[in-house]
Amino acid sequence: MLDSLILVILLPFLLFCSGVLTACLLALCAFTALWLVVMLPSVRRRVGAMTSAEIRKSNFLTETLYGIRAIKSLALDARQRHEWGARVAMRK
Repeated sequence: MLDSLILVILLPFLLFCSGVLTACLLALCAFTALWLVVMLPSVRRRVGAMTSAEIRKSNFLTETLYGIRAIKSLALDARQRHEWGARVAMRK
């Protein structure tokens, strides 16, 4: 909205200064808009693929970290039982 307001104010002034440069500017704007419309689906597909790859990496990392925590707790469990048994045996 802000750009269109400035365009409404600035376009007549630009046309007054130079009609050829104003036509070149409008042609460049039209080309840019057309380029964006044509390239948007391709960019959307690539961003979607990248996003899903990042989600898969994040899920894998989370599962790995929780798996490490589970493995450490299982490995620690036997050691803790042994230490508890040793401490209880010393107190008798």
